[in-house]
Amino acid sequence: MAILIMGGSTFVSRNMAEHFINENYEVDIFTRGIKTIPYSGYRKHIRGDRHNSEDLKQITESYEYVLDITAYTENDIKLLVDQLDTTLLKRYIFCSSGAVYLPSNDLITEDYPLGENYNWRKYGLDKLAAENHLMNEYHNHNLPVTIFRPTYLYGPNNVLYRESYFFDQLTEGNSIKLPDSINKTQFIHIHDLCLIVQSMMKNDKCLGEAYNVTHESVYDFNEMLDIFERVTNKKAERIISDEEPSRKYFPYRDLTYTLSIKKLKEHGLHVPKFDLYEGLKQTYEWYKVTQPKLHDPVMTNK
Repeated sequence: MAILIMGGSTFVSRNMAEHFINENYEVDIFTRGIKTIPYSGYRKHIRGDRHNSEDLKQITESYEYVLDITAYTENDIKLLVDQLDTTLLKRYIFCSSGAVYLPSNDLITEDYPLGENYNWRKYGLDKLAAENHLMNEYHNHNLPVTIFRPTYLYGPNNVLYRESYFFDQLTEGNSIKLPDSINKTQFIHIHDLCLIVQSMMKNDKCLGEAYNVTHESVYDFNEMLDIFERVTNKKAERIISDEEPSRKYFPYRDLTYTLSIKKLKEHGLHVPKFDLYEGLKQTYEWYKVTQPKLHDPVMTNK
């Protein structure tokens, strides 16, 4: 079973590639060729810029599965779909985002209105335009599309300065600023995401569908930090701040970001198993071994 993964060098796409290699799929990856690939077992590494139609012409095989992890705009989707030989294609799975929904303080289901979310701005609108293009391809040309919309992803090899920020602050004995709010959010461990995608690949209920993907547990920021402290067995002084914008000192957006996975469960897809404590325990072991040196240029007042 041949899979093309758009990406393969960074967090989500890297974990997807390693997962499906371990599951004995034939995996080809498409990256810019800038970063060293830190794993083996893939069949082919296609190097190019996905924004360049000439580079995409290197994709000559008809794949059974395409995992599109690196598309952010409608044009990203259009260029790739126009190039693909879909003769054998069973599923085109697209990584979207919960940012496509209008703002809400409630648990959001997939039928909640889509549109501009001021918390995410252009990122969410671009992901929504990409989704719409794919759904048009499904309805008009039978492209076998499935879309997933995750909350905050975390786990080993995360290059975003999120969980590593808290590990850094706690291990260095620094204080931690928290927004003065009661907002709540959710998380999904990267391994659970890989299993969800695998469960989508052969489930025909997924054709032409979009799914929220997350662990069901909901946390406010103090509860989240409690878990980081339990995992590291360290305590931090907490500074409750009303500074705006909070992203200048905090790695997550100060908003309620919660998604319902009722549809995912009803359609028989993998249900996330890693709660935040177990997932962060595993991630902390990775952190201690690798000592990643990450930063977030937006966080200037931490």
